[in-house]
Amino acid sequence: MSSSGKLVVFEGADKTGKSSLTRAATEWLAGHGVETALLGFPGNELGTLGNLVHKVHHHPEDYNIGAMNPLSLQTLHIAAHIEAIEHTILPAIRSGAWVVLDRFWWSTLVYGLANNVDRRSLELLIEVERIHWAGVSPAIAFLIVRDSAIREEHPHESFGRLSSLYRELAKGEAHRHPVRVIENQCMAEALQTILRELEALPTDRP
Repeated sequence: MSSSGKLVVFEGADKTGKSSLTRAATEWLAGHGVETALLGFPGNELGTLGNLVHKVHHHPEDYNIGAMNPLSLQTLHIAAHIEAIEHTILPAIRSGAWVVLDRFWWSTLVYGLANNVDRRSLELLIEVERIHWAGVSPAIAFLIVRDSAIREEHPHESFGRLSSLYRELAKGEAHRHPVRVIENQCMAEALQTILRELEALPTDRP
């Protein structure tokens, strides 16, 4: 397989098995001699803005933060995305690595809409992020879906609503770059489908 730099995206609602499939695909690529970097949005690596945003998101009480406006939260996520894009992701791709990304800006839009954030506000945030991608787009984006969540999701999130929003977004993004919807009813079968798609990627696609 070619090791020319690529961006491979995994997306989907929480509790679809997305992260497990992301890790397995990354291990497969590495096992086939491809230089890989597994990253996530907003990121949780020590010493990064993403790590701080992750903590604020999941443990706001540690920072004496009460209820947070959903748009404010997504704005923090976009800031962390840009930091990772500029400092880690683009340099890795330009050096020839395949960056496997667990979540993309898709989550900003989907989770924002699911929390009743104004769509125009979200789209403006995402447009700022697009500028910093500097023309790099996914070689392929996998949307991981299931009929139901593997485990019960947080009460304020509707799995069906999230799934519908993701499917709608994936359909709209398919004209920009390859998008594959992966039904993860069986992890082994879903992974094999993903690996076939990765193996078939054009070797000259950035």
